[in-house]
Amino acid sequence: MESVEYRKINTFDDGRGQYKYYPNKWLVLEYKYNRGKIILQNAFDKEVIINTISTWKTDPYTDKDDANLSASYVGPS
Repeated sequence: MESVEYRKINTFDDGRGQYKYYPNKWLVLEYKYNRGKIILQNAFDKEVIINTISTWKTDPYTDKDDANLSASYVGPS
């Protein structure tokens, strides 16, 4: 079974500013170009997909990051 990886975006530039209004938890769909770029899907709105973003503009998402999400987006424990 393939593992699931989540990331959070740390740099919203290059026309990506609209994504900062979504909960900052993103599912990695695919790595490209020797892991230099990634395709992300928002963890809460599956229709929101970022086709490519540089990996350095993201950080690994941890359980501690759930505390920073709006209460309306935190799933059941």
